[in-house]
Formats: sequence, C-alpha cells, structure tokens
Amino acid sequence: MLKYQTVEEYILAQDASTRILIFLLRDIILSTSTEITERLSFNCPFYHYKGMLCYISIEKKTVYIGFCRGSFLKNKYPFLEIKNRKLIASISYKDLEDVDAEVIQSILKDSMELNSKKTKWFVK
Repeated sequence: MLKYQTVEEYILAQDASTRILIFLLRDIILSTSTEITERLSFNCPFYHYKGMLCYISIEKKTVYIGFCRGSFLKNKYPFLEIKNRKLIASISYKDLEDVDAEVIQSILKDSMELNSKKTKWFVK
C-alpha cells in the first residue's frame, strides 16, 4: 500500500470519479465549521474537532465517510452503517448524486456536540 504524505496527495492518487467525490465530501466537511481541521492519519484524510470527528476512506470503488462516534447517533440516523465496529458508523457513496450535504452536515454537527461534551467513548 502506498504511504501518502498529505491529504492532497491521497486525493490526487485516486481515479477521476473517486477524486471528485472525495473533493465534494471534503468541501462539505470543512464548510460545516471553521473549527474543523484536516490532517492525514492512518493513511487517509481525517477531520478533527475537539478530537477525532470523521474520516474519508475508499474501498473497492466506494467512498466512505466514517463518523468516529457514529454509533452514538445510530438511533437518530438509522441509515448509518455500523458493520462490525463498536464506535464508528459510516455512509458509503458510489455516485455524486447520492451525496446529501445537509444530512452530512447534520451528522457532523451532532458529532461535534458529542466531542464537546467529552463523554466517555465506551459505555460499560
């Protein structure tokens, strides 16, 4: 697997249709709040707000936006995909037409609120 140095390098290494989708998701995330920061972590774009907020990843021509505390939001957003994960929930995209900026920003705002509360990630 290629090790990327920057988010831009990660995005530009993708095929054209994937690249456009990632740029769109990135713009939606960063336009949600000026306090959201971006950096490359775990070899993919990660977005932070008072801790890890979300990330963008690619698997088999599908682009995912993973919400780091998304499992706490599953009741409000039942379409979030939990898979075999305890905390992260995601949405998968194959086409630009599937992206709903308002929905993503709503989930991000709720995720930011969770990060602001500094609640424990794991509930026993």
